[in-house]
Order: sequence, then structure tokens, then C-alpha cells
Amino acid sequence: MSTRALIAIRSDGGLFSAVYLHYDGYPDYTGRLLNKFHNTEVQAHHLCAGVEIRSLNEDTGEPERFSDGRRPWQVDGLDSLLRTALKCDCVYLYVFEDGHWAVHRVLSPA
Repeated sequence: MSTRALIAIRSDGGLFSAVYLHYDGYPDYTGRLLNKFHNTEVQAHHLCAGVEIRSLNEDTGEPERFSDGRRPWQVDGLDSLLRTALKCDCVYLYVFEDGHWAVHRVLSPA
């Protein structure tokens, strides 16, 4: 069973760049790794710039990306970001804003 998440950051143009994460999206794992390894704006942009993520490595925080994954979504506003997360059946949405990660509960885990 996977705990899906969407990871996003606002780009310079005001749009959110968001990438899908398939496994272990819960705050005790992904939230912890985002805060430990992707805790600057540059690191967050880099994470959200690649194709979909299968999982994050627990020791390094490096993303294991799908070889055939979709490119990041570019969406306007938090409402559109939440709708995108819902379409992907994400349980959590992580947004890097004001120098830190905020987590939003989107769906109840099955």
C-alpha cells in the first residue's frame, strides 16, 4: 500500500511547480526527509523540477524517480494544487513556502 503525496513550491512566476510522490508520503517519513535534506528554496526547487518520484532515500533524501514519470505540474494557486493532489489520490500535500515545508492533509488514508 502506498501513501501518495504531492510536493510543491511556488516558482518565480507565481505558479506552483508540483511533483508526485508514490510511496511513504506520510509526515513521519517524507515530512522528516524534506525538512532534513530539502530545506532550502534551491533544494526544494531542484526536487520539484524532475519527473515523478517513486520514493525518497531515507539516508540521503535523494529521490528515486520513475524512468517514465510525468513532468511536474504547473498550477496557479493553492486551490488548483489541492485539486491536482486529489486527482492523484494523494493523502498529503507538501508546500515549501516562506523558508519551510507546510503539510496539508488531502485525503484520509485507506
